[in-house]
Amino acid sequence: MIRSAICRHAGTGWKVGIRAIWHVLNTPRFEAYQIVLLGFGFEGWSGHAFAAEVALVETFASKGKLRFLQASDLEY
Repeated sequence: MIRSAICRHAGTGWKVGIRAIWHVLNTPRFEAYQIVLLGFGFEGWSGHAFAAEVALVETFASKGKLRFLQASDLEY
């Protein structure tokens, strides 16, 4: 599913961040880890497929494959 979602948008100029997420989610040695994103944003140059990236990452999050670090996760 992850590979097909990325490949479906081949040529859209995926950012390094989404490629890193793909790598971690598709590498067996990371399967036992909880994947938490920190500082991952969906902004940049005009014409980039940010809506597709947001949809893809939200799909991964809804399936429990990753989550975003929230301020409430931190202890002060």
